[in-house]
Amino acid sequence: MKPESFDVGIVYRPLESSNASYPNNWYTRDWDRKIAKFSHWALVFRSSKRSKSLQVELIPREKRVTYRIKDFTGGQFQVHFFGIYSGDLSGIYKLAEEHSMNGDKYSKSENNCQHWVARLVDKLKPFSITSQTIYDDILCVMGKSKFLDISVVYNVPLSYRKAIGSVVKRRAQAVREVVREAKERVVQKVARRLYPIAFDLVLQRRARQGLGMAWRW
Repeated sequence: MKPESFDVGIVYRPLESSNASYPNNWYTRDWDRKIAKFSHWALVFRSSKRSKSLQVELIPREKRVTYRIKDFTGGQFQVHFFGIYSGDLSGIYKLAEEHSMNGDKYSKSENNCQHWVARLVDKLKPFSITSQTIYDDILCVMGKSKFLDISVVYNVPLSYRKAIGSVVKRRAQAVREVVREAKERVVQKVARRLYPIAFDLVLQRRARQGLGMAWRW
């Protein structure tokens, strides 16, 4: 069977918790990063052979990640197309059904609609990009865009946060080690000045016990 071509687009709707308020009939004709990063995301697949398009999105149920596929009729939301997927309808349903996040615990910061959309887009093959800007902004959620800009989206990529976290931990450990060594040197210096005979006896005992002369400088 010859593969069918689908225009792939994204629909975003501002969250109720966003800083700005939007009317029910709002839409943006152009891709707007400032609005998109505080929005709910859904994918739209449009075929030239069919009168209806499909909308695919994450739907949290009982604090778990699930998905929904429904006919998309347009209306008040603007679709921002960014690529072309070659395949068939069954392939789209299969991608949504086998999504790696399905069944996971839903999290507003780590497992949400933006992550779900980004991972599905990353699995679309064969796929040709028609809007590099939108495509890169979507994959920023996973930290996969080569033009990574964490200010573009609401969520800092999990991979980015883990990398930063490991660096912070290493630096904190290094600082603690420096402080510990500094304290030890101060204690040793004071002890040697106040109790020179006792200090030398301690060093001799450490040498006999095989602990070395770490305190001598």
